[in-house]
Formats: sequence, C-alpha cells, structure tokens
Amino acid sequence: MQQFLGIVRHIAKWGGIGILSLGLVLPVAAVIAYTHLHRSLPQLSGEVQIVGVTGPVEIVRDRYAVPHIRAANGGDIFFGLGYVHAQDRLWQMEFTRRIAQGRLSEMVGPLAVTPDIYLRALDLDRAAQSALDALPASTRTKLESYTAGVNAVIGADDRPLPPEFFILQHTPEPWTPKDSVMLVKFLALGLSGNVFSEFVRTRLLDQLSEQQLAEFMPPAAGNLDMLKNLYAESGVDRLFAALPAPPLKAASNNWVVSGKHTETGKPLLANDPHLGLTAPSVWYMAHLAFEEGSVIGGTMPGMPAVLTGRNEHIAWGLTTTGADTQDLFIERLNPDNENEYLTPDGYVPFETWEETIKVRFGTDRLVTLKRSRNGPIVPTDGFLEDLALNGHALAFSWAALHDGDQTVHGGITAMFAKNWPEFREAMKSYHAPMQSIVYGDVDGNIALIAPALVPVRKADNDTKGLIPAPGWQEPYQWDGFIPFDGLPQYLNPESGMLVTANDRIVDETYPYAVTLEWESDERARRIRTLLQERPQHTLDSFRVIQMDEVSQLALDLLPIIRSHLHGYGGGSDLERDALDRLVTWNGDMAGDRPEPLIFAALIREMNRSTYEDELGEHFNLVSRTRKEFLRRVYDKQGDLAHWCPEAGQESDRTCAEVVRRSFSAALAWIEGRYGPRLSTWQWGLAHPATHTHRPLGSVPILGGYFNVIHPSGGSGATVNRGGVSGSDRKPFANVHGSGYRGIYDFADLDRSLYMQSSGQSGNVLSRHYDDLTELWARGDYMTMTTNFEDILSGDASVLRLMPRKQANETAAAP
Repeated sequence: MQQFLGIVRHIAKWGGIGILSLGLVLPVAAVIAYTHLHRSLPQLSGEVQIVGVTGPVEIVRDRYAVPHIRAANGGDIFFGLGYVHAQDRLWQMEFTRRIAQGRLSEMVGPLAVTPDIYLRALDLDRAAQSALDALPASTRTKLESYTAGVNAVIGADDRPLPPEFFILQHTPEPWTPKDSVMLVKFLALGLSGNVFSEFVRTRLLDQLSEQQLAEFMPPAAGNLDMLKNLYAESGVDRLFAALPAPPLKAASNNWVVSGKHTETGKPLLANDPHLGLTAPSVWYMAHLAFEEGSVIGGTMPGMPAVLTGRNEHIAWGLTTTGADTQDLFIERLNPDNENEYLTPDGYVPFETWEETIKVRFGTDRLVTLKRSRNGPIVPTDGFLEDLALNGHALAFSWAALHDGDQTVHGGITAMFAKNWPEFREAMKSYHAPMQSIVYGDVDGNIALIAPALVPVRKADNDTKGLIPAPGWQEPYQWDGFIPFDGLPQYLNPESGMLVTANDRIVDETYPYAVTLEWESDERARRIRTLLQERPQHTLDSFRVIQMDEVSQLALDLLPIIRSHLHGYGGGSDLERDALDRLVTWNGDMAGDRPEPLIFAALIREMNRSTYEDELGEHFNLVSRTRKEFLRRVYDKQGDLAHWCPEAGQESDRTCAEVVRRSFSAALAWIEGRYGPRLSTWQWGLAHPATHTHRPLGSVPILGGYFNVIHPSGGSGATVNRGGVSGSDRKPFANVHGSGYRGIYDFADLDRSLYMQSSGQSGNVLSRHYDDLTELWARGDYMTMTTNFEDILSGDASVLRLMPRKQANETAAAP
C-alpha cells in the first residue's frame, strides 16, 4: 500500500514535466489503483507454505470457485474452511463482525454511533463468551483450527486486502473463536423478530380502537386499558414513535417426501432459505472431505460449519419457525434512586457497565449501559437522547441471551450424524435461532424437528407475549422453556410428506405456544398442491416446484377482486386492456409479463385505500399485504366490510368502488413509470433481484459497481420468493429471497443440486463475484458431487497448503 501511494505522489510531483495536467494524473492513478487492487484476488493454485496445519491441505476449486477441501486431519479441514472463507469473503466477515460487536463507528464514523450503542447494550460479546465457555473441548478445538485458517489470510503480507479495505482505509484485527460464536448470535438476532411485532402493536394502540387492532393485527392481547395507561405514563409510546420501521421478516421453504412419492423409491428433500439479498450472498458453498465422510452444502463465512446440506448418509434443510422468543418489559425505577428498579421483592440495583464507542472522524462516546433481571435495558443514547422514559426503563428479554448456549456445537455435530437418532441428539445443543428443520436419510426416513429455547408464558399472562408487559409483576415472567421432548418433531408421517414455509407446524392439540403469530401459509399450500399433482417425483419435478412463480396470494384474492370489477368498463383503451388481462390471468408472477405488475400495484393501492387513513403516520409500519385482512374486508361473505371507506348499509357497493378506484390509481402509477404501452410493463424490470453491498452499495457511483442487480420473477407469496422493499422509489424491488437452493436425491446423493444467488467471491474484481446470478435467476443448478475425480475433470484449480515450521521450531531442529 505504501509503495502504491508513493508512486501516486511521485507522479503528482513530476506532473509539470512528464504529465501536463491533472486530467492525465487521475486516469494513471486509477490504472495503478486497479493494478494494485487486482493483486488482492486470492491465490487459487500452486503451493503455499503455511503455519497452523499438521499436514497437506488440498483446496480444489471447481469452475464456479466452490472449494472442495481435503486433508488427513479433521482440524486441518476446518483450517482450510477458515482459509477459503477469508480468501473469498474477508470484507463480508469483517463488516458483519463489526456490526455484531457494536464497533461500526470505528470504521465508518458518527452515523453508526446509535446502532453501535444498541448492539453494545445487547452485550452479544458477553453472550458469545458465555456460549464459547460452554462448548465441549472438541468443538473449541475445531473453532480454533478454523480461526487459525482465517488469520493465516489476515496475517499474510504477499498481497493487498480486498478493495473495500483500501477504499475505507481499514485494517482487520485477528479473528477469534468468540467472533464466530458472536456471528451465530447475530444471525439469531436477525431471525428472531417478535420484538418488532410488539413494537408495531404498541404503536397502533395510539391510532386504533381495541376492536380495530384485534381485527387488523390478530390475535388480541388483554388488559389493554391498563397497558395503554402504563405506556403513556412511562413514555414508551413516545420512544416507539421515534424508532424506524421494522425490517422484512425472514422466510424460507423446505420440504421432504418419502420414497413412496418418488420414482426411485428413495426420499427427495428441497430447501431454499430466504434472507436479505446481499452482494456477495450471505451463503458460500463448500465441500469438506473428512476421513469419516464428506459434508457439502451452504456455509456462512465466519461460521465453521455447513448449515444446510448433506453428508453421505443424511441431508437437512432450514426454515425460520418464527417462534416468540423475545419480550419487552417495562421496568419501574426507584423514584429515589434511578439505578434501582422494582421487582416483586422490592427495589434492586441494575447491573451496570460502561462502554466506550470509538468514533472515526468524530468524538468518542462513553455510555453507561444497564441490565435488569429481564434483560438488557434499551438505551436512550444517540438519536433518542430526548426520549428518556419517565421513571421507567425498557428491558429486552431474549432466550438466546441465556447462558449455556451450545448452538455452535449442535451445528458442527449435526454435520457428522449418520442417522435420525444422531441428528436429533445433536439438536439438543441447539438454542437459537429456532428453525423448522426437515431431514432425510439414505435408509428412507424423513423427519422434521424445530429445536430452540422457547419460553413458556404463564396462563395468567394476559399480554400473551404480544405487547410490552410490567416487569415487576410476576404473572408476566417466563415460566421456563419448552422441554426438548416437547418441541415440534415428527418422524416418518403417514402422509410421506413434510412441508414448512414459515407457516404453522403444529396442530390445535399441541400443548405449548411456540408463537401466536405464524406466517401466512400461501407458499406452503402452493408447495403441497404441486407435490400432490403428481404421484411420483424426481429431481426435475422438485426443480420446477422450487422455481414456481404462481402466487397463491393472487389465486386467493383474484376471485374477490374480479367480483368487484365485474361490469366495470374502464375509462380508456389501456384500462380496458389491462382489465381483460387481469380477468384471465392465472396468477403467474413471470418476469416478462405485465399482469404481475398490474396485480402488485393494485394490491398496493387497495392497502392504501383500506387502512392508510385509519393508521395515519403508522401506515408504513404495516404496508406489507395482509391477505387475510383484505379477504375479510372485500369478500362479499367477509365480516370486515366496515373497513371500506365510508362503509355503511351499502358497504358492498362501497368496497367495489374502492377496488375500482384502486385499479385506476394503480394503472396511472404504472403508466407514469413505464409508459402507456402494456408491452413495456414487465414485472421483472419493476422487481429486479437487488443484491446490495454493505456498505458501499448505497454510495453513489460505487454502488453501481458493487451491487448485483438482475430482473426476476416471483413475489413474496410465491415458492420462488422475492420479498419486495416497499420503498416509495422502488416499491417492488426484490430484496429478500432464496440466497441458496438445494435439492437432495437419496437414490444418489452425488446427483444432488445446489446454487447460490451471487458468486463465491466477495471481491468485486473477481469474475466469480456475480457469475452465478444469471444462473440462479433462471433456475439453473450445479451438481453437488463429492467425487474428486469428477471435480478435477472440469475446469478446476488446485491450491495446496503445506505445513511450515515456525522460526523457533526450525532453530531447535537438529
């Protein structure tokens, strides 16, 4: 780096002699910068002498840069995984680590101070250390080997770091085992979002009556009058009003069928986890060839395990269950001592600690943080300084912060399971985030299990965990956790099918409340429909299901919409043409068609017309489509027609008018964006898969280089899911989808398939930065083989890591 800067300075110094203008200096500097940064691409072939391995480690990268790692020693394979993660995704690992640590301000400056304070208040560092201390020695050893592999790349001085480090002039610290554990905690935080439902429901209490709230956002919590008074007295309502809108919920699909539903007589399993689309993808495919057998599938850089995938005996796939593992508690402060809070046994002191937020380009901040018996206290530092609560504090309780978490151990152990009892035993160590995991094995078994620490709420807890509760009253305290044997789990169901898509996975007889807010079942119903359409399935039929873009939401709502548009002639040729298309449309959200855009814009306008006035300033909190609510409002047999504006005795007529006005408004919006011809109204252009780089994706000009954008079909309610941003500027951009897809064939596991959404490399200068995006968008897959002869027969590169003795060892050698 210093050499590069010296060259630039040298050119500038002699500009008056050799280069006559700055207009020439800048292009030359750009060429030098590119040449310098191009050297940041990792070494993919040859031999590297390295400290930290006990024997040779061979890393074979196939034509799409998926690493296949083999060595005689298992610890060396974990070293190799850490090494390739750092080679290909070091910036992604560093940036995510900084967010989780609450240290982003050190990198990007004052804008990150407030989120840093919040993350420090959660104290994931303490939780990660507790979890690390609870791990068995064998798992800690694997973590240490992985960490050594990461640090072998960080500490190398043979090439510059990836471009982001140069642009932000940042140097990473050495990786630690605690960092990997913390990333698992941070992932769990992103997949455990019940606290946002509490926050939204509390804010809507200001705007809606109790009946309206129960209708709009069921189920209803009890004792709302008392709670509303408490929120006003404490100032929680003001605090929540200042917080930003909640993020999109995580989503995923997985399903498995037994051999009686396949042509081969062996199970088939499919999984496509849905997370925010990022550049690079959060997923990184890898194959680990241990002496006891291979493991292959999707990993996340920073974590030393295959999280979804297969070995030579079993396969497993994940979806987020959506369990209610979080609660907010209002703590009442001692009026004579704000460092104490009320409990059933009187006032007790908070646990307090200080944190220094180091701020690049700014002034460091010293903050005092607190914890009650219910959890970390939500701070009112940063942009909320004027919203300190009146004699109260808000505590955040989350099961994942409890001590003894061995989730990392469970994840690593599961990779080596050979059957259902071994896999189930591994899941006993799993705490968070709760996942609905489908399983299959070569012996023909299929199963589902949803492991996690899920709190049990008392029968007299009238909030039901749906809304913040008084922290000093005993009925609102958790009553332990659902026992492991009581968690949802099924083995070889009579139907021969198990399907989850974030929907309800237990029936009415289940004795515990995993959550009262299950996600809607559109995707799961569509998957079941497609599974039941043919008696025998194959890899190809599973590919078709995984890429299906027919919206069950559209199939459910179109008959209702058509009933209100019946007899409507439209006001122009364009409107009549659009209406004809919508009337005959089959619900396919294909990227090259106008009907999906018409439908999406219509539903957006119906949402706005139906409840924007009632919700007022809170409308953007809940602008995503609430299908069941819309059905109950607009279905002529529904019970909520009074939500139609100015509804009265003629509510049916009024609802029809709302649909018709919404239809006209939707077409006007589309025409303003895409012109007056239906031939230019393509859903894929309005719904591009937008992989955003963190943080450079939001920087003008740079974002154009670092973001990965491609037209896409699907929607938030299709199996090939594309959750939309909902922003005013790009309301239908696909920002949340299947970053990884896997299909596993137990008749021949080497025929299994996988794909991820961007590319294996996180280096924007690499051809593997986005080389998978087009394949992913059109539904192509790679074969998930673990046969090294097949891998090496293609366009493969081979890198060998060879053990190098440290200086003191060399000196001691005879």
